[in-house]
Amino acid sequence: MRSIALATLAWRRSGSAQPAYAALRQAFGGSLLLSLEMLVAAGLLRTVAVAPTVGNVLVLGLIVLIRTFLSFSLELEIEGVLPWRRALTSGASSVTRATQKVLGPTATDGDN
Repeated sequence: MRSIALATLAWRRSGSAQPAYAALRQAFGGSLLLSLEMLVAAGLLRTVAVAPTVGNVLVLGLIVLIRTFLSFSLELEIEGVLPWRRALTSGASSVTRATQKVLGPTATDGDN
């Protein structure tokens, strides 16, 4: 919902679809990245807390590899450059940058 709201606001402010699409793409992609990071953390906690068997650890390793590949692909799609060619970012910082791009730098100051 936040992604759509940011895109709508960007479209109204600029009168053009290009900034709205960029804001939607960056905010939604950042949300997906943040979700993937949370799922990896939840998987780690579940494996350690519930049953740390060799089978569960191997399954977790496979899931982490798949999610890492998805995160890598999604970051490449959002940013347009390889991750090692730019500063390190996470899903939360992508959402923050999209919000600041539309609302200005003071929009997220109250969130901290």
